[in-house]
Amino acid sequence: MSKLEQYEWVNIWYDEANDTTGTRVLLVGDSIMLGSRKYVQQYAGKDIHVDMIATSKALDNERYAKELMYMIASEDYKLIRINNGLHGFHLDIADYEREYDKIISGIME
Repeated sequence: MSKLEQYEWVNIWYDEANDTTGTRVLLVGDSIMLGSRKYVQQYAGKDIHVDMIATSKALDNERYAKELMYMIASEDYKLIRINNGLHGFHLDIADYEREYDKIISGIME
């Protein structure tokens, strides 16, 4: 069962939401991803739209997968980058790996 933090948050960002001509990529992660999205966008240029879902939720939080899958279903992403390492200290390595594998399997479906 997921352990919640005192404050749980999620930030969803669609870059140039009305533009259907560019390539879309998705950044998935925590506060590190939240802080780096604008730099990735600057580096990527105007033809690549860098969307993001950043959250404090750990991988074993059922809402994490639901929110992520909602975002993935909303666009045709050519690249998805995941970095969620600061949340979920209640998970041991085997549990973290199992939950990570479930997330990756869900994305691949």
